Order: sequence, then structure tokens, then C-alpha cells
Amino acid sequence: MVFRPQNPNRNPMRPVQELLSRANNLLAAGQPQEAAPLFAQLAQMMEERGNAIRAANLHARAAHAYADSRDPSSALSESRRALTQFIQLDLRDRTPIFYTNIMRKLNTRGMKAAADNLKGEFEGKVGPLIPQAVSTLAQSRHLPEMCPHCGAPIISTEIEWIDERSAVCSYCGNVILTEA
Repeated sequence: MVFRPQNPNRNPMRPVQELLSRANNLLAAGQPQEAAPLFAQLAQMMEERGNAIRAANLHARAAHAYADSRDPSSALSESRRALTQFIQLDLRDRTPIFYTNIMRKLNTRGMKAAADNLKGEFEGKVGPLIPQAVSTLAQSRHLPEMCPHCGAPIISTEIEWIDERSAVCSYCGNVILTEA
């Protein structure tokens, strides 16, 4: 049997990885308005591939990027999609953390109407907002310096915590666990 290395151009995930890298680079460069639709596009691609958890996390990333670019209707739309998928997937730790973070961001960015709409639709399904103390506790935990899934650097000020033991990689969207 002859070993033939896989042609890198045939990697079916390559376009996804390149688009994700581009979106993350735009976000890192302070251009959330350009990154947001890319995250939404990636979420749609993951839905089509049957990767529901990744799709939900990418909708959440899109929601945050739209909120950062002060686009309330798109932020609300992506937040709805993320929350609906988190609830359907029964992600009990992830759902209230995202809900709390996006509500805080919408209110901070002056998008009170969008925050009120989201609250009216999801408060009973998600529960109350999580106190700041939980996110402070989570941030005191130690994450690895690099993502074990994609090798990207972990920047503690840019990480989105799921619960006090895990966070979402900003680059690949996989869950990163705190180190013991």
C-alpha cells in the first residue's frame, strides 16, 4: 500500500477555516462591521454541514460583532438564532452566559430596544441574568496559552466564558477547558 499525502487543496474545511480566520482578523483589527456578516455566513455553513453547536456559537459571535458595530436589528436577529439553538441543544451552561453577555453589550451600546425585545422573548426560557460575580470567578481561572484545537493564542480579555470551567475559542469556536 502506497501512502499518498492528502492534497491540502482538497480539505473540505479549508474554505471554512480561511473565512473564520478572515473574520477573526477583522474583529481583531477593530472592524466588527466587516466581521459580523462573515460570522453569520460561517454559522449558516455549519448548519448546512450539520454542526449545530458550532453554528450556534458562530451565531453568538455574529451577534456580538453586530452589537459592537451598533447594528441593533442584526444583533437581535443573530442573538435570537444563537439562543434558540442553545436552548434546542440543551446547552444549560452556555445559554445563560451568552444571554447575560449579549444583554449587557446591547444595553451598554445603547440598543435598549433590542435588549428589551430579547428579554421579552427569552427571559422565561433562559432564566435571569447571571450576576457579574460569576463571570469574574470564571475569568480568575487559568486557560492554556494556546487553543488545544487550532493552536490560536488565547487572549484572556477577548475570551467568551461558557461557565467557570470552560470558554469558547475566539478563532475556531471550540470549547477550551481551564487547566487544573
